[in-house]
Amino acid sequence: MPMYAGKGNILSRMNRAARSKSRGEMWEHFSWFIISDPELWNDIEVLLLRVLTPSLRILTK
Repeated sequence: MPMYAGKGNILSRMNRAARSKSRGEMWEHFSWFIISDPELWNDIEVLLLRVLTPSLRILTK
């Protein structure tokens, strides 16, 4: 199950998730994608958040 989708510092996001009591043991691997066109960053983030489960939207607030 995806735990995070969005922009940000991937290292700090992973460290925070690993220390989290609610998410720390719920993940074992990760993937990231580099979008070369900055004009698409916000649109792709919104698209991912809309197509993924509502529980992901709650976790990424």
